[in-house]
Amino acid sequence: MPLIDHDGNIIGTFGISKDITDRKKTEEALIQSEERYRSVTQSANDAIITANSIGEISGWNKGAEKTFGYSEAEIIGKHLNLLIPDSYLDSYVKGIKRVEIGDERNLIGKTVELSGLNKFGKIFPLELSLSEWETSEGKFFTE
Repeated sequence: MPLIDHDGNIIGTFGISKDITDRKKTEEALIQSEERYRSVTQSANDAIITANSIGEISGWNKGAEKTFGYSEAEIIGKHLNLLIPDSYLDSYVKGIKRVEIGDERNLIGKTVELSGLNKFGKIFPLELSLSEWETSEGKFFTE
């Protein structure tokens, strides 16, 4: 910024600087961590699906695309109900509610056999392993 005398003449400049090296290193480490996570998730053959506590899909890998037939663009923001046969939907919804309130903590990290529904209406057997995690944005489930 210019330093100006009483007559309006510029007589110098001044500024403030701050070393942001540590912040930049932290930002770069976060970017690299995110890239590693995406690489591992996207290269997995198994379907990896993330949904929030109300069942909206927020994560979808190539394994999920191959298994269920929906592209990531088609499914993100949609409800998990699209992937569950009608005959199992009520049981699934009740089970997730029990997990949320803590009654079914034994399901977290366990593998169970269920049926899935693909984009083309085909019902198929699948194994589900449920993980739960929480951020400042809320509770999430990875299936």
